Order: sequence, then structure tokens, then C-alpha cells
Amino acid sequence: MGDLIPSVTITEFLKLLKVGVKGMKSVEVTFNGEHYFTVIIPVENDPVVAGNLQVMAERLAARSNNFGKLEPDEVKEKADALV
Repeated sequence: MGDLIPSVTITEFLKLLKVGVKGMKSVEVTFNGEHYFTVIIPVENDPVVAGNLQVMAERLAARSNNFGKLEPDEVKEKADALV
């Protein structure tokens, strides 16, 4: 876990989502003590930063998706099978 941004557990983050996170700082989300994902919340009313963040995130996500990751529907089917 890095020291540059705050860290919260996935349980804490899900609680925060109920209240709303738009005005919150970006955070690292952990699960079982390991980095799970990073939430980058852009500065409000700054379309340049928000636009750049979205483009950069999409490029990184597309690059990561090239390595045999499951489609969201495939993960959902597995989760539905557990219920």
C-alpha cells in the first residue's frame, strides 16, 4: 500500500458509496490487506483533469484487458451460480 493516497477497505468503501464519494479524495481500496483497486476522483469543475483521467484510465484498462481477463457477464454468471 502506498503512502501517496488514503487507503480504505472494500467494506469501508462500499459504506462510503451509500453517502456519495464525489467530494472525497482519491483512495486505494484494499481487500484482505492487499491492494484491490484504486479509485481516482477528479477535481470537480475541472474538465481537463477529468477528461485526461478518463482517457488514461481507459488506455490502462484496455491494455490490462488484453491478458485473458473475464468479461463482467462471465463473472456475474459465476456469482449467480453461488447463490
